Amino acid sequence: MNNRIITYLFILFSFALAIPLKAQQVRLNTASAKYATTLKPEDQKKIILSIEKFILDYAEAATLIDPKKRRVTSESIKKFQNFFNPRARVIKDYEEFSQNISTGVRDYSDQIFNRMLREGLKVKIMEAKLIEIKYDLEGYWLAYIEVEKAFYNAATEGQEVKNMPGGEFRKQLIQLDIRASDFERIKIASIKCIGCDVEIVDNYVRFMGPSIGLHSGSYNPSLSAYWNNMHSAGTFNTSGGLGFSLGVDFLTNGFLSKGSAKKNLFLTAGVRYSLYSVSTEVSDFALSPFPAIATRGMVELDYMRSAREIEFTEDLTVSLLEVPLGIAYRLTNKNKSSFFLGLQLIPSFVLSGSGNIDGQGTYDADIAQAMWRLWEKGATNSMQVDEPTQFGPFEAGDPASIDETANPSTAGFALSARISPTYYFHLAEEESSWSILVGLDLNFHLGSFFSHDDADSDILKFADDYDSSFLQHYTDGMSGISYGLRIGLHHRFDRRP
Repeated sequence: MNNRIITYLFILFSFALAIPLKAQQVRLNTASAKYATTLKPEDQKKIILSIEKFILDYAEAATLIDPKKRRVTSESIKKFQNFFNPRARVIKDYEEFSQNISTGVRDYSDQIFNRMLREGLKVKIMEAKLIEIKYDLEGYWLAYIEVEKAFYNAATEGQEVKNMPGGEFRKQLIQLDIRASDFERIKIASIKCIGCDVEIVDNYVRFMGPSIGLHSGSYNPSLSAYWNNMHSAGTFNTSGGLGFSLGVDFLTNGFLSKGSAKKNLFLTAGVRYSLYSVSTEVSDFALSPFPAIATRGMVELDYMRSAREIEFTEDLTVSLLEVPLGIAYRLTNKNKSSFFLGLQLIPSFVLSGSGNIDGQGTYDADIAQAMWRLWEKGATNSMQVDEPTQFGPFEAGDPASIDETANPSTAGFALSARISPTYYFHLAEEESSWSILVGLDLNFHLGSFFSHDDADSDILKFADDYDSSFLQHYTDGMSGISYGLRIGLHHRFDRRP
């Protein structure tokens, strides 16, 4: 008998405890409310009843707990989100420390799902006070409700759930949009914090890790005076080819004052190995006749040599060790992502340069003693042009193939500036976690990779008369712009000041 009594009393006691946790009875206090003059008394009563019912329903959904599954589910999230306008902004009241920072409803519910899955947000509306009802010209009544909420748990920065048995009381201002034509259609437009205008200072954050990139660009060589005077009839076009980079990036705001509310300014640094490609296309290049000597055995024969209709492509590559140094400003900072805009100055050490030239041209010989040109129609047996004992020493051809290896002299040091919008997607929210980097780089090359000759004489007088590079020889400088995509995996360390 005693066991039955004890069991009965235990059931009654459990039931008594469950009632206040399950049901919330909130009366809307309207004693000092202000009303729009156009609001009719009978409509005023109807709106107040609708608001009171809406607040009760919202209070139940605000925990985001599915009562059947006893955890946060996609169904309970949808139910919660249905209380809000699509563009509604709400306070992050699930966090341990109150901040005057708002977020979207989807992000809010995602955070509770990710961080408070099994418990949901233990919250209860203790009081609700109607402040004012105004009319909006778009056909809505705007109601402002001051509520006091008691929070019995919170998400900590360490991704844990902290229980608060005594409850922490916070005041909030809720704006409701009520359809003027249907008082039952109510949505929350915003939830703001009352009394937490002082923001908690930002954390120190450090990003560090490897990244790879692909880039291309356009380059603007400065043609030498010799080219402009002697070869202005030719065309000289330079463009950028596909290149790549590999390196390590580093960002930190750890240099800022501990008390800075917003720590959005970051110092950036890094080391990168980069390979750039420069392609030059030349056509209609010609050389005026000039004296030359052909040697056949012991015999030397003077002749006038000419070159015309020369066209080719020269592809050069240059490798650099870059040291990007600069700053980045954090434009957005969310739980799952951050967006930066960076500005860097990049001193670079030019390590090496290489390339090749591929094309053709007509090389001819005007032999005064014979009173004919080698490629004059009918003057020469074409089968004998390349014979060493015949006309081979004249090194002529129509066309003659140009296929040589470039060996450009590099500048040793180069300087460029970079603008980089960079997006970080955070794989987790712990203080030590990883983030995926996706960045766009716009580089302004302030000087050339090469040591330009600014020459006063010609090359390619013969098909193999080619030592450094055509681009280097006929220019006295070069600037350019390159643009690329950079991706990486960075370690993120987030700590409180």
